[in-house]
Amino acid sequence: NEMESQVASLLKAIPDDKLDWRPGPGVRSFREVFLHIAGGNQLILSIATTQPKGDAMKKLIDDEGAVEHQRAGKEEILKLLTESFAAVRKSLDNIRPAGLGREADFFGTPTTRRGVYTFLDTHIAEHLGQLIAYSRVNGIVPPWSK
Repeated sequence: NEMESQVASLLKAIPDDKLDWRPGPGVRSFREVFLHIAGGNQLILSIATTQPKGDAMKKLIDDEGAVEHQRAGKEEILKLLTESFAAVRKSLDNIRPAGLGREADFFGTPTTRRGVYTFLDTHIAEHLGQLIAYSRVNGIVPPWSK
């Protein structure tokens, strides 16, 4: 909940004309990072819950990449983020402790479903840190640290 709140409040604090700012060629822009979080939440959640294989996994990865490159405005980005965080919360609310211990495959690495959910949490935190760094470089103070 805290990371969702911080991601959303940071999105709202970024001026529209800065959404496409990136620190260098080939590096994600603000917009792409926010969309990557939303798409990544959905992709990693699918891995945690359904363990897709082969073509199904390739399609999920391709879909996540397509989400990241949308020309979505802040309202659409916020909607995608909100939906992705809600899906994660719903999944966690419905899973039983024994389900978390079930074996899982995470891009060829054996783990448990708990491990996949932990990676999901880490993934969000990593990109939140990236967005904070982008913000600070652009003179934008994260709203929760004012």
